Amino acid sequence: MIFRKFLIFFLIFFSQKIFSQNFSWKQIDSLTYQQFLNKDWKNLVKTAKEAEKNNIDFFYLTIRKAVANFYLENYSEAISLFEKSLQENPNDEYSLEYLYFAYVYAGKTANAQLLSKKISHLQKKHRLNSVSYEGGFSTTFNFNKLKNQKINSPYGQFAKQNVTENCFYHSLNFDEQFFYRWKIFYGATFLKLNSINKINVFEQKNNFSASVEQYQGFLNVDFSLKRNWQLGTSLHFLYLNVNSTNASFDIYWKKPYFFEIKNSLKEFAFNFHLTKDFKFTKHQIFATISNLNEEKQLQIGTNVSFYPFGNQKLTLFSEINFQMAEENFLPQKTSFTFGIETENTNRVIFSQKINAKIWKFIWLEGNFSLGEIKNFTENNGFVIYNSVDKITQKFGISLYFSLLKSKIDLSLRYNWQELEGEKVNLISFEKYKINSYLFENQTFIIGLKWNF
Repeated sequence: MIFRKFLIFFLIFFSQKIFSQNFSWKQIDSLTYQQFLNKDWKNLVKTAKEAEKNNIDFFYLTIRKAVANFYLENYSEAISLFEKSLQENPNDEYSLEYLYFAYVYAGKTANAQLLSKKISHLQKKHRLNSVSYEGGFSTTFNFNKLKNQKINSPYGQFAKQNVTENCFYHSLNFDEQFFYRWKIFYGATFLKLNSINKINVFEQKNNFSASVEQYQGFLNVDFSLKRNWQLGTSLHFLYLNVNSTNASFDIYWKKPYFFEIKNSLKEFAFNFHLTKDFKFTKHQIFATISNLNEEKQLQIGTNVSFYPFGNQKLTLFSEINFQMAEENFLPQKTSFTFGIETENTNRVIFSQKINAKIWKFIWLEGNFSLGEIKNFTENNGFVIYNSVDKITQKFGISLYFSLLKSKIDLSLRYNWQELEGEKVNLISFEKYKINSYLFENQTFIIGLKWNF
């Protein structure tokens, strides 16, 4: 036993000199085999790299190096090496099983599902991958101050402002796998937004409660192609019940008439996306058309996910969106009943996320966006921003916990937004003025995900 340990130490210590003397593949085989048995993964990788410099390469060296990278959690490198070994021996069960788990730990679940077709004991007995629930609420900073603030201009006869109070949100979603290549994600969301309609007529202050109830259904289908390509499409349908108050008025008698408005809206967002997986990155291009707030929008963009360490310990995500929108607005001069006109608006929105593993089962994520956000979608149409107020800034921070051996994922998320609202002031019979103002809100969301 002592002699064996001394021999192993000797081989490792003098490996550099051995290479310089053009050591044979048999000696490399012996050294890397001993390193493999002793689970000396770091030195095994170093030995394999030196062997490559000396043009020494063979099947078992590739597998040993792949396994070493797997246990060093460099899954991207391990995947590349296991795929190389399977080119020489496509039915090698040892490589197939390790490759499957490398795909899983690298987050390449579509690749893992396709590969499981060749490994009978890893084939899932059911289609359901996960069930997830999210719920939360948002509040407006200084709501009472905005609620009580005067909105009439010095010459105003009529003024109107909508102030958002709070919002409650619930979402239930399912992730299923069909026939190895098809992945389907679907769910339903309910959202209720409460606000105050402030209507001042001839200095008479009136506050009315208003609300929006929003019912949403979402379906996303992805199809795995060859060479790590993935083709997908999604449809997000929204049905809104809007309850608010407006006013008409008689300028001669200076008498307002208030009336309640109940309106229903049907909106949609249709998305198409194409994704390609590379060794350390994942690239996507996409396009989304929508009709949020009874207006027309087109978004085209691209994003990239970068895994610098070949695993999910650190992920950098960058996305750029180009939005072309047709928006309604009130003309500066109008008749007694306000008319509506349209204008074309182009926007560029850049988003950045950084996700890092900070402990054994805890990940921390930060995100921010630059650019004006209105009638906008994210995450292939899953996230909808259809507030009438424009978002000028937003950032968020989240904590993710993987519990019970990854059977349950818990998420805690916080988002902050700066929004731009509008005050409408009628200053003459045929003319009005719009004044914008900034306000802030914050959102708290908790999520649970059951993995099967």
